[in-house]
Amino acid sequence: MCIHAADTDVNRILGAAFPFSLPELPSLRRGKRKATDLRPTSTAKPAKSPADTLRRLDDSETAYRVTYRQFYKILVEDHHEFEAFRTLLTGQSGNLHVQAIKTLAPDGTIGVSLFRSVSGS
Repeated sequence: MCIHAADTDVNRILGAAFPFSLPELPSLRRGKRKATDLRPTSTAKPAKSPADTLRRLDDSETAYRVTYRQFYKILVEDHHEFEAFRTLLTGQSGNLHVQAIKTLAPDGTIGVSLFRSVSGS
């Protein structure tokens, strides 16, 4: 039996609308909330991984130069595409570890150092 049918039957039996009161439900209670602190937290945290320093190239930069270790070999690659660069960073594991990320200027000179591994391993 649905609620509407039950209400209709009760109203028919009583000859008038039955004044149902809403029970006290926990979801309807309004509690006091703590005031949130809107002040900014402490200073910015240092980058913990290469993905934390991930940003798109500026107009004065043409590529990312990524130095990484893969199976005991140190490799250096230049990535002109942001998506390829991001894929390399997200693919890190025990056998692939990014050691440094730098940007390259149009003439091939090194621009900004975005990341340098502390461990160097």
